Amino acid sequence: MQIVMKDGKPIEVTTVGHEGMLGGVRLFFDDDEAFARAICDVSGHVQKIAAEVFWARVKTLPGLRHVVHYYTHAAFMETAQSVACSKAHTLPQRFARTMLTKQDRARTQTLPMTGAQVAEMLSITPPGASALLAQLTQERLIDYTNDVVQILNRAGLEAMACECYERVQIELDKIQVKRQVRQP
Repeated sequence: MQIVMKDGKPIEVTTVGHEGMLGGVRLFFDDDEAFARAICDVSGHVQKIAAEVFWARVKTLPGLRHVVHYYTHAAFMETAQSVACSKAHTLPQRFARTMLTKQDRARTQTLPMTGAQVAEMLSITPPGASALLAQLTQERLIDYTNDVVQILNRAGLEAMACECYERVQIELDKIQVKRQVRQP
């Protein structure tokens, strides 16, 4: 998800994958206007449901409503954690957190991503993004060629990532537990 600034510059604010949803949180607050732009970084499958059908299901199925509540909480927590992360942690830590998150959500080690996208994602200059990608490639944590980031050493990225990655994972894991507990 991106917020587009007045000057047209897109700023990545969150990543949604198999664990989440787009639009459902907005409906939860009875709002029909999008505040962010959704882009697709990797190929995959999505499921679409009409807003009125989704909302009717949420109202009538307590288990679904409960999961939507937990997901909404986790989405807000992740947004707040991301803001804190951008203020408190180094570029390599933030990059590691973001790549781990993208890998988890996309369920792939190969992420198409240009240097310009990395710069946008981290709110840095393109030369800064190039230097970071070169450094992490040299350290054999990733391979970056032909506008593709391949994660080579997940454990190394986990060691590099800041606390924010783990804190968000704990919240998302709670949703999975709630889904499992509530299934018949």
